[in-house]
Amino acid sequence: MTRQSLLSFAMLLLTACLGDAEKNISTDQQVEGMEIFRITQSLEESLFFALQGFDYFKTVNPDTLPGCPDVTVNDANRSVSLVFSAKSTCTNNANTPRTGRILLQYITRSVLESSVVLTYDNYFFKGNAIEGLREFRRLTSIANPNRRTEIFENLIIRNEKNSSSRLNGSFVHQVTLQNSTLTQFGSGGTIEGRNIAGRAIKMTQGTLRNYDVSCILSGTLMPKQGSESWVITHGAGQVFTHNLSYTGENPCKSTATLTLQDGRVIVVQSP
Repeated sequence: MTRQSLLSFAMLLLTACLGDAEKNISTDQQVEGMEIFRITQSLEESLFFALQGFDYFKTVNPDTLPGCPDVTVNDANRSVSLVFSAKSTCTNNANTPRTGRILLQYITRSVLESSVVLTYDNYFFKGNAIEGLREFRRLTSIANPNRRTEIFENLIIRNEKNSSSRLNGSFVHQVTLQNSTLTQFGSGGTIEGRNIAGRAIKMTQGTLRNYDVSCILSGTLMPKQGSESWVITHGAGQVFTHNLSYTGENPCKSTATLTLQDGRVIVVQSP
């Protein structure tokens, strides 16, 4: 092979390698984007339950709840067990299938402070396992009686291939009540941890996510509005920023738009 042929072959090989590298980077960003959706939905889908008061579950018709769980209320230790299964008669579960158990423990910490500890027990949402617990605290305050603060550590979200995201979070939830009934809530905060590729991940909120409870009860999870920034650290000091925003079109119709670092856009609409 002549020197010119060798040079041409080397250039062809380099071009092919660069093409594969670009493809991998592109695929990584798409995978990161879909993981962001998986994380956000896994975190938001159980908020409706955690923000309810203990007495709510004593009288509610389980078939009207998201996922139509079997509800067991224990007055002695102030706990609520929600057991989900694939019920064909549960119309509001068609787009948000759940299985397993959520346990809610209602704790009075002082005259002014109480909390709800949510624990996942062999729990799956849309085929993703959620493992760990979350604590929602309420500090009785005349200035802001409807505020809840949330913290969680080492919460795991595991996909169908058994790859996991591990997350720590700190949130504030502002609830709206009408006649002691939860009608709306807004959520904002931060998340840090690692994604399924082992990369450092961090989310910061731009504007609050706002949810309408009537839409959640009809099977729609997405908020009416909200924005956030997801920063993922790659090797060699590369930092990728993906921006997610929500817009509401109709009362229970929302669109999530995720703009990736490379400029591509992923759009997901609520059913």
